Amino acid sequence: MQKGNDSAQKGDYETARQYYTRAIGQDPKAWPLYFNRAFALMNLGKLDLAIQDLNTVLSLARGALPAQVWRGQTYERLGNYSLALADYDRIISITPQSLPLNCAFAQNSRAWLRATCADASFRNGKQAVADAKTACNGTSWSEAAYIDTLAAAYAEVGDFDAAIRFEQQAIKGVREETWAIKDPERRRAAYEHQLARYQRRLAAYERHQPWRSNLH
Repeated sequence: MQKGNDSAQKGDYETARQYYTRAIGQDPKAWPLYFNRAFALMNLGKLDLAIQDLNTVLSLARGALPAQVWRGQTYERLGNYSLALADYDRIISITPQSLPLNCAFAQNSRAWLRATCADASFRNGKQAVADAKTACNGTSWSEAAYIDTLAAAYAEVGDFDAAIRFEQQAIKGVREETWAIKDPERRRAAYEHQLARYQRRLAAYERHQPWRSNLH
């Protein structure tokens, strides 16, 4: 498992997947192995296989709440928005107050879908703003990604002044998002990639255009 984690940290997700698979062969009841392999599979674009692993996690450890949010995000990437919302809704409804970070994770994910979904029937800007605010409050406004979601939510309701303000705030927090990456080159590349994404969104809001999840 540690070798898999080390490979994932280096961005070598195929090698990480192989290590996790070997470890699962030795201990097929160890749910963290499936959880970590799902992360590797998501980065490899093998989304259906990632969902299978997350299903296994949830069958082995019902308390592994982030796995259901990850599954929702994977469904969202596959365009299965109803299944994604069902996962987010369930986590938000059952998560105890003693686990605010898990709830914030789900609220941010639901807010992003409601604000940016390419399918207009799933968008709900008002709910997105409420969810994103709650997620930001639940994490003491320390997560740039959640502030970025709040900006997208305000853009969806047409408040572009607020969208611009919060996107600028997200941009200021980008560096903290990548601090956990040990390799300096990968950390710099991740920082530059995320910064470029936020800057593209800011440019859209300055043109008074909401963001859509099919954009890059």
